[in-house]
Amino acid sequence: SYIQLLESVCKNSQIKMTFLVHQLSNRSAIINRNERITGDGICLLAEYLLRVRKKISPKNFETLVKAFVRDQVLDPDVKNKEGSKRFNKEINTLLSQLNKIMSKCSQGL
Repeated sequence: SYIQLLESVCKNSQIKMTFLVHQLSNRSAIINRNERITGDGICLLAEYLLRVRKKISPKNFETLVKAFVRDQVLDPDVKNKEGSKRFNKEINTLLSQLNKIMSKCSQGL
């Protein structure tokens, strides 16, 4: 069972069960977040980006796409090289909109 697996990990690694469960919970929260990309979500996202790209500068569009892609790295072991970089208001607003689209599609394929 899963509990037996965790107990074995704790015994072999000499760590406490509470610590292991906490670590697994944190990793799971990253991997399973609502804004993760899905197949139907990417279709809606592409439609939205095609509309938006005509309204913002090429530089801001590139920054927006790069920021969104960077945020989609759901490997808990990968450190965000840019940290929590701040963007201008326009990019932050659009990035928030992209994440809302992904959240709406989080249960999709």
